[in-house]
Order: sequence, then C-alpha cells, then structure tokens
Amino acid sequence: MKVKALITIATPVRGYKLDTEVGQHIQMYNERDAVQGDFGGRAWSIFSTFTRKFKGADNVRAKDAEKIGTKIQAHSVMHSSIDIWKKYIEPILKR
Repeated sequence: MKVKALITIATPVRGYKLDTEVGQHIQMYNERDAVQGDFGGRAWSIFSTFTRKFKGADNVRAKDAEKIGTKIQAHSVMHSSIDIWKKYIEPILKR
C-alpha cells in the first residue's frame, strides 16, 4: 500500500516501524500532552524508549496547544481544533 501523507497527532512513539510506503509523515505533538507522554508512554517505558517524535517524520510542536487548559485538554485540542490544524499542519502539507 502507498500512502501520500500520514498525519499522526500526539501519537506515542514506541519504536515500531511502518510497513507501508509513506510519501510524507507529519507528527504533531506538544510538550504538555499528558495522554501522549504520561498515559501513552509510561506503560510502555519498561519495554521501549518513549519519545514524542518519529524518526524520519516532519515533527511539528504545536506550542499553542501547550497553553490550553489541563494536560489532557492540551492533547485533545490537537485533535479537535481546526485553528491548530491550519497553523501547524497545512503550511507543511505537500499537495
């Protein structure tokens, strides 16, 4: 399978590799995201190294999301805010 663009939003990176050919991979994250960091990473930290960035991806830090509410809301806003998408994803998305 070939994928033109893969966009992962706040996905915990746990050392797995894609078996699919991807034209562009964008990973959006922020440093306050409790779901990606605490919940998504801690349980796996025994088995692998946790990081917020994918090797080979365009890793985009959504700094505006770090200013939103709780640490869980800092995660959720990346999935639900069109303004976050337009500011951080659209400018680097290859057409």
